[in-house]
Amino acid sequence: MKKQIILLLILSLSYMEAGTQELNRRLFDQQAGREILIDQVDLSGLKQQPFLSWYEQEYEPYEPDPDLIGELLAIDSEGIEIRIVLGTWCGDSQREVPRFMKIMEEMVFPGERISMIAVNRLKKADVVDIDSLQIEKVPTFIVYRQGKELGRIIEYPQELLEADLLKILSKED
Repeated sequence: MKKQIILLLILSLSYMEAGTQELNRRLFDQQAGREILIDQVDLSGLKQQPFLSWYEQEYEPYEPDPDLIGELLAIDSEGIEIRIVLGTWCGDSQREVPRFMKIMEEMVFPGERISMIAVNRLKKADVVDIDSLQIEKVPTFIVYRQGKELGRIIEYPQELLEADLLKILSKED
């Protein structure tokens, strides 16, 4: 009985480890001639070189519109989750993702409700299946309320990121 319990424990740990994917995984992009991030990423991955240079270049000087931030803060963000699909090789992602994260910081939006998936030039990830997200351009910011998609900001904002986000969050279910 003791051997069976130990075997079951070992199998369980192996299964859990196999299901765990590496966060902030790097891949050499032959076409770009540099490293990119692929699959699940977080801010710590974007805040490492070579990504930190472009991240800081857009994050530091960006000043979100204070009136729009005030309106965003007035919206109940309970049940809101955001998925960002980006390419660390993509100029639009390099510009918009740091700015979006600055807005999230000013909104004091919980980081655990933001997930990021880095894709290659084909808009695919290695381990994460994103086909159901129907990504055509990056970055794509997908906003959900209680698991239901409210809207997207695709590639770049129509007005300002914070204005586009406000329109999405102001929608009725």
